[in-house]
Order: sequence, then structure tokens, then C-alpha cells
Amino acid sequence: MLKNFKITEEHKKILKYVGIAALATAGIGAVYWYFMGFNQKVEFHEEPIPAQLIIYKNNLGPYGNVGPLYGEFDQKLKKSFSGTYLFGLFTYDNPGTVKDHSQLRSSIVAFVDLSMKAAAEEFVKAYPEYKLKEIPEVKAIRAPKMLFKGTPVFLMKITSIFGQLFKYLHEHKLVSSQNEVGPAVEIYYPCTGHGFDFEMMATYGKNAANLWLTTDPVPK
Repeated sequence: MLKNFKITEEHKKILKYVGIAALATAGIGAVYWYFMGFNQKVEFHEEPIPAQLIIYKNNLGPYGNVGPLYGEFDQKLKKSFSGTYLFGLFTYDNPGTVKDHSQLRSSIVAFVDLSMKAAAEEFVKAYPEYKLKEIPEVKAIRAPKMLFKGTPVFLMKITSIFGQLFKYLHEHKLVSSQNEVGPAVEIYYPCTGHGFDFEMMATYGKNAANLWLTTDPVPK
């Protein structure tokens, strides 16, 4: 159908302008990337996750879809648990390398003080879809707390920071093998009038294996 097609001078002009537009778009994208802070190095600090209890439920699916699970979890905790807690999210896979995001593994978590063990045990009896585990202190590299925003750009920034966290582990030779690398962890702090803060961290060390709660197979 196109065997008789010829590039005319007019076509050459159009292609020239398209090329200029593409370069301009790329330039704008680079400037946007810069001003949104994706290029900025984040200052990390070492602070372990303390020994405590975790009430959790494993999940499969896109990480961006876990929000409603916390609403259900929170309602049940308020109804049947008398202690305080902090929510967290453990993620085990890289969404950039897993083709089928329906197979991404995660665990929604409530961190509970060890003194609340009896109440936590009663909760998982009432709701057997949740599990209870006592974890030892686990080493962690933490990024500064940030105000959570649900925008696509902010979620891209989260991915960038997690990449830097795990790069930091290897560059500073904090792990000698992949077996000492734990899941990526997010901790969500109580809401204020402007939203809620959250903290990202990479876990590592001999106790990090205690945070691998998922039993689902590694996705391809």
C-alpha cells in the first residue's frame, strides 16, 4: 500500500518540527524530573525496627490498591482490639520487573507493643484471616518522614527513594548476601489535620528474614 509513497519537501519540514518538539518535550521532562526532586540524594539514617508484635494479612495485587484493606483492618481493630497500633506495609517485589502486577506480594501490618500480646491473640481468634507474629529487633535504613500524597508523581518518588535505600545497603556493604535483605517497609503515623506522615525503610541483617511473611511464590 505504501510502495509508491515518497518523502516530499513538505514531509521533511513536518518531520523536522516533530523532531524539535520531541527534543523540547524531553527537555521539559528532564527539567520536571529535576524540580520534583527525583535527582536529589536523600539523607538516610540507621535505626532498627524494635522487637514487637505484628498482626498481619498477606495480599496479592498492585501495591496501589491496598488502601481499602486498611479501612477494613482498622474497623476490626477498633471493634475488637483495646490497644494502640501503627499500620505498616511490607512489599516483597519490584513492580518495575514484575510483568503481572496481580501477582505482586505484600502484607498489611499493624505493629503492636509486646505488652498487648493477650489482646492481639484474642483479635486473631476473632478474625482468623489475620495472623500474629512476634518479631525481634531488625536493622533498618530509614528515609526521612514525609507527608503522604496519593498523586502519581508522589508514588514515582516513593519508588525512586526505595531504589536509593536498597542501593545504599549494597554500597555501604551492610549485607553480605541477598539472604540478609528483608522486605521494603512503610510505616504510617497517626493522621494530623493535613494528612499523615509515613516512613520508608529497607530492612537487613540476620533478623530480616523474620519480616518475610508472605508464603506466595515469587512472581515472574
